[in-house]
Amino acid sequence: MSLDPQANPSLGLPAMSRRVRADREREYHVELVDDLLGAGVDRLTSELDGRRALVVTTPTVHELYTSRLVDALRRHNETISTIVLPCDEATKNLDKVKTLCEQAIESGLDRRSVIVGVGGGVCTDLVTMAASWIRRGIDYVRVPTTLMGQVDAGIGIKGAVNFGCKKSYVGTFYPPQSVIVDPAFLNTLCARHVRCGIAEIIKIALACDARLFELIESHGWRFREIAAHTDSAELREIIWLAIVRMLEELEPNLHEDRTLERVADLGHTFSPMLESATGFRMHHGEAVAIDMAISAALAHRMGWVDDASHERILTALIDVGLPVWSEHATLELCWHAIEDAAVHRGGQPNVVLPSGIGEADFVRRVEGICRNDLEAALRAVERRAGDGSAHD
Repeated sequence: MSLDPQANPSLGLPAMSRRVRADREREYHVELVDDLLGAGVDRLTSELDGRRALVVTTPTVHELYTSRLVDALRRHNETISTIVLPCDEATKNLDKVKTLCEQAIESGLDRRSVIVGVGGGVCTDLVTMAASWIRRGIDYVRVPTTLMGQVDAGIGIKGAVNFGCKKSYVGTFYPPQSVIVDPAFLNTLCARHVRCGIAEIIKIALACDARLFELIESHGWRFREIAAHTDSAELREIIWLAIVRMLEELEPNLHEDRTLERVADLGHTFSPMLESATGFRMHHGEAVAIDMAISAALAHRMGWVDDASHERILTALIDVGLPVWSEHATLELCWHAIEDAAVHRGGQPNVVLPSGIGEADFVRRVEGICRNDLEAALRAVERRAGDGSAHD
């Protein structure tokens, strides 16, 4: 308590105040496992530790996997409930979070209980939000079943929903108890969702790991036939390296309160508005790929990357079947995205551009980007897109 007679001289009374530390130390575990639906189920059972749990999943994942997983868990713990929640980016909203909270009440969850999210990025977003709300915060476990979830959306501490016309406008930072990654879930993932996950792997490789980028160039084809390669050493190495690099970038600033500069935001300057412009018909990974192509072309135009590196970036995206251009990526939309980023980041857009393979830097002022350069970059990407690589 501070007693300072000078603090309130007009009344001649001491000021009374006390500073309270509100820090909360917390850590979580991210692990690559095998056979979670078989012998490896003990890994998840140990996380639940006999506590009442609610397993949240989506219809497709439930049909393919979760029904078996829940049956295996119930052999050790009869207090497990399940909710199958249809969810996608277009309906990722507060109503879905409310539905989960209502189910938590019906399932009798208390402060010691656990929520388990088994699904893609939208599912784990909703679970994170609900877990942070229920009883002001209960434990939850993420089991991402999509490639994007396993290397990006499912391994951090953020959860968010769309609000109004803004993507992920309402959200929270709330760490999970653990994240369990099993590449076997990718066996049944459709090609489009696989490509979306590769976009995030290329993003982190381009931003900070040249060796990972080279692995993608050499072995990215394995993702086209992922069902036959989920147990391959090369594919698992790519997935694990992507996870580690992403966590290394996130950990020093997990709550994004130390700096608003994050190289992991590469590919996320124009992509949110692209998704919104298509009514979320364009998937997140596709928008990130187009964003990276534009960012690479802009960096090339500004002299940040040489001809060879620029071509490698575009080739890597195209070779795995990702789009690099969309008619929605207009000059007006892209320029507005830069200005909007500045509004929400204290006046600095912090646009992330590649400065080489495995390196990235920031444009910290709107004035640092010439509108003519951006227009030329967009034209260059459109010309390079070619047949089959554009996206509506």
